[in-house]
Amino acid sequence: ERGRLQISSPFLPKPEEDSGKIQRRPSLRLAQAEFEILTPREAALRTGQGEALSRAMGRDVRLLVNATQFIQSIERRGKPTPYDGLVDTRSYWPMLTGYGISPTALERLAECPFKFFAHGMLSLEELEEPEGESMITPLEVGNLYHEILEQYHRKGALERRLADGFASFEASRSIRYPVLWEVEREAITKVLTAVVDADDTSTFRPRDHEIELKAELSIEAGGRKTVTFRGYADRLDVSDSGAFRVVDYKRSGRKYALRMETGVFEKGKYLQPPLYFLLAQKILGAPGVDSKFSYYFLDDVLEKETWEKELSGDMWERRPEFEAHLRAYLERIAAGEFLIRKGGHCDFCDYRAICRKSHRPTLVRAEEAMGPDDEEAEA
Repeated sequence: ERGRLQISSPFLPKPEEDSGKIQRRPSLRLAQAEFEILTPREAALRTGQGEALSRAMGRDVRLLVNATQFIQSIERRGKPTPYDGLVDTRSYWPMLTGYGISPTALERLAECPFKFFAHGMLSLEELEEPEGESMITPLEVGNLYHEILEQYHRKGALERRLADGFASFEASRSIRYPVLWEVEREAITKVLTAVVDADDTSTFRPRDHEIELKAELSIEAGGRKTVTFRGYADRLDVSDSGAFRVVDYKRSGRKYALRMETGVFEKGKYLQPPLYFLLAQKILGAPGVDSKFSYYFLDDVLEKETWEKELSGDMWERRPEFEAHLRAYLERIAAGEFLIRKGGHCDFCDYRAICRKSHRPTLVRAEEAMGPDDEEAEA
């Protein structure tokens, strides 16, 4: 990514022996070559007369002109350009705030604005190689967790719910390796049994599952007084006092290493907990003092690690800090500023192949406009 030598091949001359002989940029390699051996197209590019030559030959030069303008723009230093992710959101912003902004999408924006743009505005998806039915995917395991837990909280009898869940899964696809599937079944059974034993439902009792939380919240951003937010909570619990608990299931807490207060109020990275809390509070008209949001990291319950992370109502004395982060993100959407933010998340990003994070001028413009990512700054 930085153009540095990783492993030197014993079959090739040492790089320092050829240093300066072979240029990396195509334009500089053309300048090194003998003019007589260049093709007409290469000669036109080398002399800079490609547009004039193409016009003289009656060719359509629009693609060449646009490409030239693009290259010149992204190679400059200075302020970000439309090629960096500056877009017109005058029609998108009102539509989005009327429909409802997803907390998950906002967390994507907090991680990298360009990721939000590619996913939310362009609807781009990475084409993945289809996985054979010989293996159980993490997504399928996660779906089993959700379905079995929901049925257990509705009907009880965990063993019966496990049997029904496994039978339904086996009927939906082929099981090519029964022994491996049996191992997976045992692992899922251990996890869910431990979760049910550890999950305290004596005060908060499950009321709804996969419930939509949608409401207008008062926050001034992008010329608006209120903004609509919407999302689907895995579980909504209530108590006799009217307090509530919003539960969101995650397989692992590896992506949530920060303390809840740090992630919500200091870093502004965890947006789902406070927004789901506020949405549930408004929809239910419930008190905030005894209410809370909880992440359940299901696989971690077997490791005797912290498998639950809470945002409780008594943390709301720091609410202005959270609202400052939220307002900044909303203003970014309204302004149409979706620049690249490089960080540790890039290693697992679906859009790392198209974001130009390895293009130094683009990265410099983005960092000068937004500042480096917190992880990069601390490194």
